[in-house]
Amino acid sequence: MRGDAADLKKWVLQRRSAEARMKTELLDNAPEPGQALARGLALIEFATQLRIGTSAKSEPTADDLLAYRRWAAVRTALRVV
Repeated sequence: MRGDAADLKKWVLQRRSAEARMKTELLDNAPEPGQALARGLALIEFATQLRIGTSAKSEPTADDLLAYRRWAAVRTALRVV
């Protein structure tokens, strides 16, 4: 992108259009309240299980880092606007 005003305006308009489409898609496919609550509780349980057996002072292991990256990916995938 060159960076002139016309290109920047076009880019901003395209981003806003994409964001509007994403919000519409999320609203059209939102889970039922009970299903959303069940997912949230399952994620809390999952996070609790990840913390079992770890000490606050211990250095993270490779397995800990892998689990954290996977948890972050799940959290990002399930994030709703």
